[in-house]
Amino acid sequence: MYRFKTVTGEVRFDHRRCDDCEAKPCVESCIPKILRLQDGRPVLSIEEKEAAEGGCIECLACELACEFHGKRGLHISLPLPDVKDK
Repeated sequence: MYRFKTVTGEVRFDHRRCDDCEAKPCVESCIPKILRLQDGRPVLSIEEKEAAEGGCIECLACELACEFHGKRGLHISLPLPDVKDK
């Protein structure tokens, strides 16, 4: 499992699924272009700290591309804050 933190959550890749994916649509769809291939697997092209500080804009484009055109090996977790009634 390859993972990195974002401003509010986390991106996780199951590289076993990536190994079976020929298209690698997550890399091409990444709007801020922070993903690259290393040994045929998607990884950050920036430092993890940079991704956590806003390099990853949490747009979900990579996850959607993987879901519809890849092998469903990428998951983004963006927890919603606990909302309490006033």
